[in-house]
Amino acid sequence: MDEERDRSSEGTLPRLPDHIIVDILARLPVKSLMRFRCVCKPWLTLFSSSQFDNLHFECSMEDTKRASVVLSNDSLYFLDYGANDDSDDHADDLLSVELHFPLLVETNSVQGRIRILGSCGGLLCVKLKGDNIFIINPYTRESKKISDSHAVSCKQDLVIHGDVYGFGYDYLSRTYKAVRIDNQRNFTVYNLKTNTWRRKGKFPYEDVYDDGVHLHGAIHWVVRHKKDGKFVYSITAFDLAEEKFWDMQVPNEINTSAECQFRLLLRGECLCVLCFTSSCYDFWVMKEYGQSEWWTEEFNLDISDYEYFLTPLCFLQYDKMILTSPETVTLYNLNDYSTKQIVVPGDPLCLSAELCMKSLTSPTQFGNLMERTSYVQ
Repeated sequence: MDEERDRSSEGTLPRLPDHIIVDILARLPVKSLMRFRCVCKPWLTLFSSSQFDNLHFECSMEDTKRASVVLSNDSLYFLDYGANDDSDDHADDLLSVELHFPLLVETNSVQGRIRILGSCGGLLCVKLKGDNIFIINPYTRESKKISDSHAVSCKQDLVIHGDVYGFGYDYLSRTYKAVRIDNQRNFTVYNLKTNTWRRKGKFPYEDVYDDGVHLHGAIHWVVRHKKDGKFVYSITAFDLAEEKFWDMQVPNEINTSAECQFRLLLRGECLCVLCFTSSCYDFWVMKEYGQSEWWTEEFNLDISDYEYFLTPLCFLQYDKMILTSPETVTLYNLNDYSTKQIVVPGDPLCLSAELCMKSLTSPTQFGNLMERTSYVQ
């Protein structure tokens, strides 16, 4: 009997339960899943489903190496820093890889800068010349062009030198949204699910700095306004689900410092305000979201000894960030103060950067996604 059992099992692989197979596949990188779509029709159907997309996304959130930095100037490039951490610790330079999107190339046929407006849940919102705005997945190479034809004339008394944007995820309606503040403070919201723009009145402040930062279902901007006859700074947030504004205070030390320049970034799951005075950046981190008393000055970056002026673009892991200067793009380690050059074609001063999770989310076949983690970067 044992001999018959042995003969019957020859050439037969054990069959794993379907849910275990799905769980294994959800832990694979996007590049592998894109290849595995050709294995069989059931896998193609599985990888195209919103349920698998969400499962894969949740697994990605647990793995900090399932992210890349997407850089842009006259084209898009990505730096897969997770892979570099394991294999290139002693490399002199980090190489960026150009991303090719046929639709973007066709639209941007005359060379011009590609501006990253925001990143959320594996999707990027980018703006090309004119009013050409796209939502793209840099890993599956899918892209969707969205209309944005309501340009308005510039009003000279505003600090908004050009339109300001934001991009994020509405966990209540389970859809991605883009927002726009034009030069007359008209505030409009784009819904990816309905593919429509809606006007939402006026942006509450006249002075706003840079495109917004998405965290916990809201888009955040540093703004300036008058209070008791003096200019003060604060952070205003637009809740994408409720579509309402609310404010939070910046550190008191910022409002008392003279001639300070500001930038808002994400450091892990925390808002980070950069305050630049003279030749030093002060980095303030909000340890508890929405609690202004939890602002902590975590570190300073003195750039007085550097040959060129340095500008922080974004954080990678919690202890690394990308800096740009007129000559170079640099990966800076906050722990040991070491640096590595990042090789990116084009003018470093025209560079923007965003951290983007690797996901299967499709901007063209956007379905009814399940509720995701509020921090979707």
